[in-house]
Amino acid sequence: MDVRFTYLDKSQRAKIAPALFEILYANMNEIAPTGNKKIADREFWLKNWLLSIAQEHRQVVCMYFSEELAGYFQYSLQENTLFMEEIQIQKKFQGIGLFSALFYWLVGQLPSSLCFVRANADKRNTKSQGILQSMGLSICGENSNGVSFCFQGAYADIVRKYS
Repeated sequence: MDVRFTYLDKSQRAKIAPALFEILYANMNEIAPTGNKKIADREFWLKNWLLSIAQEHRQVVCMYFSEELAGYFQYSLQENTLFMEEIQIQKKFQGIGLFSALFYWLVGQLPSSLCFVRANADKRNTKSQGILQSMGLSICGENSNGVSFCFQGAYADIVRKYS
């Protein structure tokens, strides 16, 4: 499999942001539509994402398949916890092992001092919920607006699974 993972050069974030939004929108508009027009969703996301990704503790890994941007993974590290904020893979690249390949690569990049993994999944996104559960995470509550389940697990389980 011709895959490559690279950390986003944050100085280039405005350049790649439209492509990331297209992947996100194609996936999430089917599962959890906002009811807004695409242009409104795009403007809102771009404004917020460009600011949030500038934070030092937040990273984006770009996933490439045969040099084509196949998806991205956004996460943050806070204290001893990996927060999996967003993972989006283009439909045509789903189910080919890209997700697993990403995590095999990622565990070699992250600090070994991590203890916990956290993530949120929209209640309508049963596929994401199943993936998180297969990674050893379990539901520990809901987010503040009640739209998503909060998941938590041991980082050691991720390391065991993807080493």
